[in-house]
Amino acid sequence: MSRRILVGGAALLVLVMAGVLAQVLIFRADAAPNGPSSIRGTITNVSPLAGLGTVMVEERPQDQAGSAKASVTLNAASRIYRGRVSASTKASFSDLQKGQLVEVWFDGPVLTSYPEQATASVIVIL
Repeated sequence: MSRRILVGGAALLVLVMAGVLAQVLIFRADAAPNGPSSIRGTITNVSPLAGLGTVMVEERPQDQAGSAKASVTLNAASRIYRGRVSASTKASFSDLQKGQLVEVWFDGPVLTSYPEQATASVIVIL
């Protein structure tokens, strides 16, 4: 009898720990990125590609040179949100449109060409 209680208690503990771990992972996936965005600007071009696609983000689209501009690749790991970063504000690549104001956090190396070329970890439609 006590062995059955011990096994049942251990199984319950494992289930509770798995639930806590799942909640932590869900929270981290929806956590706001650390620090300031890599670029904040207007989407001036959207190009769907295999995977997801790319967007051109320009700080001041009217400037031919001198202001921040980035060709941003979005892949399966990139997270897209509308308004604020939470599970209820998740968006998709198809929600990205020319003329929208966005903030983008880069992930990995950034090619320092002009415009910059980088992969987004998070993009928020403002």
